[in-house]
Amino acid sequence: MLTGKLAQPAQTLRVTRATARAFGPPEWALLVKRLAGWRAGIAGVLDVVVAARRRNDAVVAAVAAPGEKQSETPGGEATGAAVETTA
Repeated sequence: MLTGKLAQPAQTLRVTRATARAFGPPEWALLVKRLAGWRAGIAGVLDVVVAARRRNDAVVAAVAAPGEKQSETPGGEATGAAVETTA
């Protein structure tokens, strides 16, 4: 068993305590069940983020004035700065 701090942005785990213990089939089954629950929870969060981004993109597109185009940052996100085009 480990105790520590998880730094998600850095993808690191700083272990502050470790305790040896038996890890048999019942513990593996429980671990599999917990990991499946975490995976489902993360998938749900990703679905919410994707839906929010789509709604935001639709609002930005609807608000943009005719003849104007949203510029994008290198990461693909709209900056809100309009570039006027002429025909």
